[in-house]
Amino acid sequence: TWTDSYTCLPDGSKSGPEGTFNGFRMPLPDSTRRIDYVYFKGPGIRPVEYVCNGSLYDGCYASDHFPVYVEMEIK
Repeated sequence: TWTDSYTCLPDGSKSGPEGTFNGFRMPLPDSTRRIDYVYFKGPGIRPVEYVCNGSLYDGCYASDHFPVYVEMEIK
């Protein structure tokens, strides 16, 4: 089965907003609405760090979704 990297990492290994959807609205209407995921499966694959980038550019978001990435360790 696939595993959601966000849910299996401790809080200290996550950075950025919890929610990934912004709808181009500031301030965020629901900061916990997470609709973007990074899944993994298989032996030897382990997430190390989860980042959700909530940066503003000249007071605007680049997209209605925040970029999400996960650093993985593959053995």
